Amino acid sequence: MLFTFIGVAENGTEKNKAQLDQMYSHLTTAFSEDVRVIDLLEEYKKVGSPLPEEILSQKLKGINGTNILLRDILATNEVIYIDMWASWCGPCIREMEFEKHLMTELKGARVKFVLISVDENEQKWRSSVAKINIGGEHYLVQEGFDSALIKYFSFREVPRYLILDRYGRLVSRNAPRPGVLLKDKSMLTNLLK
Repeated sequence: MLFTFIGVAENGTEKNKAQLDQMYSHLTTAFSEDVRVIDLLEEYKKVGSPLPEEILSQKLKGINGTNILLRDILATNEVIYIDMWASWCGPCIREMEFEKHLMTELKGARVKFVLISVDENEQKWRSSVAKINIGGEHYLVQEGFDSALIKYFSFREVPRYLILDRYGRLVSRNAPRPGVLLKDKSMLTNLLK
């Protein structure tokens, strides 16, 4: 049942939130003594929920040099594909070529691409954004992996991709890479219905 819960949570929507809640309740009882399983369940329980206020109030630096709250970046009626990356990450940079094509193919489809770097060096981030020359909205999380945003999603490596629906609810905390989505965009396009 644990793997079923994870599978449903990874592809979860508001429609199956009751199912997730029921499985979560059963699993937390069954694994009450196993801290690692409980932590894992907590992570996947975030799917289908809006981001908490402490995360929405995370400050990011925009490419224009001004600070902006994550809440303001996400204030839209669009599906949001978030690319967590860094200038020193080879796989991140390679996936951006696919992401450019994905942006082109979804142009006008109410999908917003947000690229958030965890670079510790702002100048390297800026240089990399200029060199890559990819669309979307670019931001820097200045605290890197120590930021509340990164800690909330519990990851220590990039690239990492997230999807939020049009209502700001987390759809996937480990979304497919752009190269995969380029072949099958349904995970994004189904959210537009």
